[in-house]
Amino acid sequence: AINPDRQKIQLLRLAKTQGEVTLADCVLEINCSAAEVRLLLQELQREDLMIVGNRERDGAVVYRII
Repeated sequence: AINPDRQKIQLLRLAKTQGEVTLADCVLEINCSAAEVRLLLQELQREDLMIVGNRERDGAVVYRII
């Protein structure tokens, strides 16, 4: 069964390790669809655990742990 809380913790750990993550990084990490991952990332932002921004070098959307 899918455990959203466990998945959110996985995403936070990934972002902490990498510094910043893309949607694709997150999809690969937890093996869910982009739509499902986007919902988890939005929840993490609402909970003030992650912020979304743009990567300097190419403008890609990235997520960072707060």
